[in-house]
Amino acid sequence: MLWPFPPSNDGWIYTDKVEHVLVFIVLTSLGLLSYTRWPSLICIGLMAYGAIIELLQATLTTTRQASWADWLADSVGIALGFIVYYYILSKKCRPNLI
Repeated sequence: MLWPFPPSNDGWIYTDKVEHVLVFIVLTSLGLLSYTRWPSLICIGLMAYGAIIELLQATLTTTRQASWADWLADSVGIALGFIVYYYILSKKCRPNLI
């Protein structure tokens, strides 16, 4: 997240936001599956992680830019990851009737 990355004008303009959402869906789902006792702590921690990444990009790099939209995309990914987690959980708890 802090590695120098040359800007690209190729492709879809929202690719970066989709990447943020997907990464945080995976992080949230794995975090919730790993630590089932603290779902709110996992989500708050990941929101803080996303904010810290943006702050570090603004202060420590010259090739990256901080963006509230990126942090918002992270938060959307966290919410969707929470939904994915509960979907997986509901499938695990259902008895197999076949």
